[in-house]
Amino acid sequence: MTRIAIVTGLGAEAALVARACRRDPEAPVIVRCGGVGPQAARAAARDMVDAGATALASFGLAGGLEPDYWPGLAVVASEVVTAQGRTYAPDRAWHSRLLAATIGQDWVFDGRLCGSDTPVTNPAAKATLLEKTGALAVDMESHAVAAVAAEAGVPFAAVRAIADPARRGVPAAALAGLEPDGGVAPFAVLRSLATAPWQLPGVVVAAIDGRRGLSALRRVIALAGPALGGPGVVAEV
Repeated sequence: MTRIAIVTGLGAEAALVARACRRDPEAPVIVRCGGVGPQAARAAARDMVDAGATALASFGLAGGLEPDYWPGLAVVASEVVTAQGRTYAPDRAWHSRLLAATIGQDWVFDGRLCGSDTPVTNPAAKATLLEKTGALAVDMESHAVAAVAAEAGVPFAAVRAIADPARRGVPAAALAGLEPDGGVAPFAVLRSLATAPWQLPGVVVAAIDGRRGLSALRRVIALAGPALGGPGVVAEV
């Protein structure tokens, strides 16, 4: 039986995926929050393959690279490309099923994702990646999960929802709250704001846009249904 492992970088992403699916102990879908960044995602994906996963997916938030793409839009990856030019193709049948499930939704797009080893938080860096890769959005986990899937010879898919647009940077205070394990540390955000209070409006906007991204991710999962690979989920958050 196919057993799909969905790897996320943030605990909030993993919890959302778990809530969006029907909880069923026998379901063929497992959600795993690996933590932020490619090393954590790679380790989580390898663990899932070792535990018997026969397909891997990367779900979560992303930064927009295309200026016309705003928070709340979702991308079903047609390809994952790194800034160094390495490319990973998703399983075509799985990719097609996900697209078919979201057909007619003008907020869901078929396009490239860029995988970055480091945060891409300012408009200039995003513009550079857009020119170099032609990707619609960027995240730090999809390329690592794709690499493990390629090594293991198992199908791969990725769905990412835009949380921060190409034309706007992410405040340092917002990033200060991200913990390596995918959790959020509110007091770290407050400490950063205490030393640089002018960041507050940007932090508020980033939080609102993050909710829009999570809402889009939840709607994609609801639409996808069986295209995810099964009727339910076992949460490992």
